[in-house]
Parts: sequence; structure tokens; C-alpha cells
Amino acid sequence: RKAEACIKGNYVMKTSENQPNLKPEPESLAALEKAALESQRIAEQTVMVYGPPNMMQQNPPFIGMSMLEQMMKARQAEQTAAPKPLSNPVKWKCSGCGTENQSRFCMECGQPAPETWRCTCGRENNGRFCTDCGNPKPVEPSVTVRAYTETDLPEMIAVWNAVVDAGNAFPQEEPLDAESGAAFFAQQTYTGVAEKDGGICGLYILHPNNVGRCGHICNASYAVSETCRGQHIGEQLVLDCLSQAKVHGFLVLQFNAVVEGNTHARHLYERLGFTQLGTIKGGFRMPDGSYANICPYYREV
Repeated sequence: RKAEACIKGNYVMKTSENQPNLKPEPESLAALEKAALESQRIAEQTVMVYGPPNMMQQNPPFIGMSMLEQMMKARQAEQTAAPKPLSNPVKWKCSGCGTENQSRFCMECGQPAPETWRCTCGRENNGRFCTDCGNPKPVEPSVTVRAYTETDLPEMIAVWNAVVDAGNAFPQEEPLDAESGAAFFAQQTYTGVAEKDGGICGLYILHPNNVGRCGHICNASYAVSETCRGQHIGEQLVLDCLSQAKVHGFLVLQFNAVVEGNTHARHLYERLGFTQLGTIKGGFRMPDGSYANICPYYREV
């Protein structure tokens, strides 16, 4: 309060005595009032650190105008200083201008660094894949992937039948009803569902791809509700499927009939480390009677 009164007093003395007919501009008053409040804040902080003036002894003297100006300049310099480096710097390439950086912001255009994440191997990364082991960045758990229950069956059957009816991804042609659907999902090695906001938005089935000496190779199919596509739900289903395949003793996950034109699924599989095993010409009959190529894929689990 003393500092505020002092500043305002000095200002009134100069304007009223030297230029009695000049009224201060509102902007000047606002700036002075802001400076007074800032000096009061710094004075209160000083008292908290060094104690009241009569107890300072050898501590720095009580805040004055010259020291206030110095502290305000130091604060402005701190705010305009160059970005501080990351605590654990990771090189990253700016998507805006292409500059390589190790700080929190691009030194060329100011774009912030992508969020870093720690891989299960211990490596910190800021891209979509680990630079050491190649594992993908974990997807945010926007949905819950879990084992299905009988109460999920009506929604599961609806999601499955929508893909069957489209006729461009599944080899099945007959839709499921309540009875056949319950039997179909129960006979799988594992059936998982993706739940979002209390509803089923996707599912997958996992089962052996062959028997006997090839029984260690498994096969899977995935279905995502049309209203929930584009939200990385398919990626979460595949990642959960890989984990469940290992839990159930399988060594390889193989897809037998990925339609060549199903580019979204193919890009996902390749991004997750699956290898294409060539192309089978005319391996899939489309709804219009034409034949499309299929591309088998596999990956060790």
C-alpha cells in the first residue's frame, strides 16, 4: 500500500504542480496501478522469505523502487528466454518445418514437441514406434477390450452380421441369429469385445488355424461397428488378440484371406509388424459376383 501511495503521490506531484492543467491519461494510471500491485506482491514475497524489515539484519534491505525495477526486468527476461531443454532430451523432427530439435519447442517455427512415451523395453520415444524394438505406441484406452459375456451377445451378433452383410471382408455369407451366434462365439478359443460408453463397438474371435502339427498357428477375425470406425478400435482389438494368442499357447497369428482392397486393415496389420505372404489371385468372391485378390499375413506372437 505504501508503494502504491508513493507511486501515485509522485505522479500527482509532477502533474499537478508542474503541469496543473494536464490530466493523466487512463492508460498511464492503469500502468502505474499495475506496477504498484506488482511492487506490493514482490514486497509481500520478500517479507515471507526474509521476515519483516526490523528482523532482516544482514538480509537484503526491504524492497525499494530500484530493486523492484531490477526484479521486474529479470522476470520479463525469464518469460522471453529460449525454451528449456527436455529433462530427458529426445531428438524429434518438426512436422511443420522439418527442423530437428531436442527442446520442448521447435527452434525454427515454435511448434511444441510431440508427447514422449516409454516403451516396455525402457526406451523413451516421441514417434508412433519405438526406435529400439519397433513396438507401436500404446493406444489411449478410449475403449475397454475384455472377454465377452452372454449379455453382450445381442450387440455382438449385430456388429458381426453388419460385416457379413457388407460382403467385402468376411468369407461367411450366412448371418447369425441368437441361437447360432451363442454357439459360434462359445466354440472359439477366445472371443473378445470392445466396450465403449456401456455398449459393444467391436469384437474379435481367436481360434486355431489348423490342427495337429500346425495347431500352434492361430487365426482371428475382427469386426468394428460402422459408427465407431476411425477411432483406432481395430488396433486395440488386434493388440489384445496378440496378447491372448500368447496366453493360449499359440506361436504364430495368421490371416488367410485379407481382401486386397481392404487397405485400412492391411495398413494396420503392416504397421503392427505383420508380413504379407504374397497374393492369391481371385481368392475372394465379391457380392457382385466378381473375384478379388486376397493377401495372407502372419506374425509371430
